[in-house]
Amino acid sequence: MDEVERQIVLHGEEEASQLQALIDATRTRLAELEATCTVVQRNLQALRALIFERLAANSRLRDKLRLLVRCRADLLDSLRRKDEESAAKAEEQFKAEWAHTEREYEKAAAESAQKREISPSDEAEIATLWRKLVKLYHPDKLAQNPEKRETYHKLISAINHARDKGDLTTLREIAADPHGFLLRKGWGDLELQEDRRIEELRKLLKSLEAEIERVSTLLTQLKKSPDYELHQMMQERPELLDEVVDRQQKQIGAEITVLEAQAESLKREIETLTGVPLEEEEE
Repeated sequence: MDEVERQIVLHGEEEASQLQALIDATRTRLAELEATCTVVQRNLQALRALIFERLAANSRLRDKLRLLVRCRADLLDSLRRKDEESAAKAEEQFKAEWAHTEREYEKAAAESAQKREISPSDEAEIATLWRKLVKLYHPDKLAQNPEKRETYHKLISAINHARDKGDLTTLREIAADPHGFLLRKGWGDLELQEDRRIEELRKLLKSLEAEIERVSTLLTQLKKSPDYELHQMMQERPELLDEVVDRQQKQIGAEITVLEAQAESLKREIETLTGVPLEEEEE
C-alpha cells in the first residue's frame, strides 16, 4: 500500500469514527425522547382508563338508551308504514347491536384494567434497561447480514413492546439472557459482528434524525392534549379527578333523563298503535 492509499484508508476510518460518534449521540438523544414519550403515553392511557372505569356504568346505560330510542323509532316508523317485515326485524336488530356494544364495553374494561401508572422506580428501571438493550441489539448493527438482521428486528420489537406495556419482567429477562430469550422464542441466534460502510453510516444518521423529528412532534402533540393538561394539574390537585368525573357524570345523567323520556314516549306510541304492551328490555 503506497502513501496515497494509506492516507485514503486513514481518512475513511476517521470519517467512519466521527459518523459513529454522531450516531451514538443521536441514538442516545432519540432513546431519551422515546422514553419520555412512552411515559407520557402510558400516563395518559392510565388516566383515560381510570375515567372510563368511573363512568362505565352510566355510559353503558346511556348507550343502551340511545340504541333503544333509535330502534323504537325505526319500529314505530315501520308500523306506521305497515311494513310488517321491518317491524319484525326491529327487536332482533336491537338485540344484535346491543350484544356488539356489550362486547365492546367488555373489551374496553379488560384493556383499562391493564393500564395503570407504573411506580417511579419501575419506570426508571424500564427506561434504563430499554436504552441499554436498544443500543446493544439495534438491527442497524447488521446491515450486511439480512438473516441476522431479521433476528435483531424480532428482538428489538419484543423490547419495544415490553417498554410500551411497562413489562419490566420481560425486559429483565432479555437483559439477563438475550441469547436464551431468542432460543426460547425460536427466533435464531445473535451475531454481534459489525460491518458498516461510510455510506451506510450516513444513511443511518439521517434516519435517526428523521425519527427524532417524528417522536418530537408526537411528544409535542401529546403535551397539547386536554388529557395531558388534566394529568399535570392532578399532580398538584389529585382531587381534580373527582371533580372532572362528577361533571361528566352529571352530563351523562342529564342525557340519560332525556333518553329515558324519549324511550317511554316511543313505547306509548307503539303500544297505542299495536294495542299490545311492549316488552321491557332486560338490563
